[in-house]
Amino acid sequence: MTRPTRPPHIIWLVILAALLLSTSVACSLGQMLVGEPTATPLPPAPPPAPTWTPSPVGQLSPAQIATLTVEAAVNLPTFTPTATPVETATPTPTFTPPIPPTVTPTATPAPYIVVVAPVVNVRQGPSVAYPIIGQVHQDEEYTLVGRNDAQSWWQICCVDGYQVWITSQLTAPGGPVDGVPIAVAPELPPTPFPTNTPIPADTSTPPGPSWRFWVSEGPEQWMTTNPWLTIWVKAYVGAYPDPVAVSGYRMVVLRNGVDVSKPDLTTYPFQWSAPFLADDPDAFGNRRQYNLKYEYLPDAGDAEWTIYLVDGSGNPVSQEAKFTTHTGEPDNEIYISWIDVQG
Repeated sequence: MTRPTRPPHIIWLVILAALLLSTSVACSLGQMLVGEPTATPLPPAPPPAPTWTPSPVGQLSPAQIATLTVEAAVNLPTFTPTATPVETATPTPTFTPPIPPTVTPTATPAPYIVVVAPVVNVRQGPSVAYPIIGQVHQDEEYTLVGRNDAQSWWQICCVDGYQVWITSQLTAPGGPVDGVPIAVAPELPPTPFPTNTPIPADTSTPPGPSWRFWVSEGPEQWMTTNPWLTIWVKAYVGAYPDPVAVSGYRMVVLRNGVDVSKPDLTTYPFQWSAPFLADDPDAFGNRRQYNLKYEYLPDAGDAEWTIYLVDGSGNPVSQEAKFTTHTGEPDNEIYISWIDVQG
């Protein structure tokens, strides 16, 4: 016997029902295993915004309206107009030419000399052959009025009211010395030379000596840092500017009357007591010609000194010269020259 066939839609309904059932069973099983989820609380709602309700003007009293009107008038900002700056033209400066300074002519200083040795003889003319007529001293200043052609002697003003001559070696010139004129030297006097005076037979006075050498310069005392005594001697014949050294004479030196001489003799030719320094005017002070040098050591001290020349036999042949030294004073350098008037 044939079984009746079910309609197809019924079969699909059964299948759908089975799927729904299985899905429900799976969800229930999952909630049982996992648990119920915790609900997240929502944030509180913000308070409602206030609403402005304008008051109708008609509800204000006349006094309130007047007060509001006055307050509004008082609180209004005051507008102050800003002035617009007006550009002012800058005046153009007027050029004023500078006033030139008044030039005052400067007087040309007169030429002069300063003495650089402690004591220097001054003479009647430009040579040691002229007589000594005075002395000048260190740091004294004199006006230059003339010179000789070689400019080795100056004519100065004034010593005891007179124009005199001084060697340029012992001075330091200043000012425009190139413009100093050449002065005419006076006539050279006869050489000072004593002669024996005839003595009557009935007199007992012996004749005076006839010196071969006369003091022509010095004794001059120069400053030095040495405590001992130094004497520079020039023994010569002839006149400036060509003197000739005379050799073979000894100098006797007496210190407080005691003979402290040495055997050294005058020599030929001359030497110089100091080197020449062209750019140092002070070098002229102690730079002199000499042909005999004497030294007394260790200290000159307080003493009276007498010096003179003798020949090979010990006979005096010159004038005596005298000077003094003192302990602690720096003038222990002596210069003296003798001229041979018989040579």
